[in-house]
Amino acid sequence: WDLARALPSDQRLPRWASCRGGLWIETGHRVIFRLTEEAGQAVSLRARCTDPSTTPKSLAPAGFSVKGLVLADPLGIQLLSGVVPDWWEPRDVVISEGEPDWLTWSTRQRESDEQGPACLGVEAGAWSKQIADRIPDGCRVVIRTHHDEPGERYARQIVTTLQGRCQVFRSRPGEEVSR
Repeated sequence: WDLARALPSDQRLPRWASCRGGLWIETGHRVIFRLTEEAGQAVSLRARCTDPSTTPKSLAPAGFSVKGLVLADPLGIQLLSGVVPDWWEPRDVVISEGEPDWLTWSTRQRESDEQGPACLGVEAGAWSKQIADRIPDGCRVVIRTHHDEPGERYARQIVTTLQGRCQVFRSRPGEEVSR
């Protein structure tokens, strides 16, 4: 699966691949993630720094908004596209917060194994009713956002948009990426 890419250090970048600190390569934001809109189309990206002491940890393209865009693995992209595979059982969806947690959940199963949860990843402003509407009724949704104030806010937004249609579960503190 093509979940993330690394920018080569000698890559020439467009102007939008920058921030106040310089080009993404110069700031260490070299891991690139595709962002998907509610119809399953990849329409933007986010760059992540591998140095945990760097802030901000992630950057959107300069001059562009990533509001309403989520990280999505191949099964997540199918769901957002309106395709619910006949073979998909159990119908589980994992919604995690941030690129590292999303990547962890998206790679927990082998590529050759079709079964498994659809994995979506959220950040500030990513979740919307339009995205929630693409999750089929009756799915089991596990929310694995962080247990800090922003993560709790994302979880409440997700619960509100799925309530009554899906079985929604919330991870306990410390379980975001563990189980």
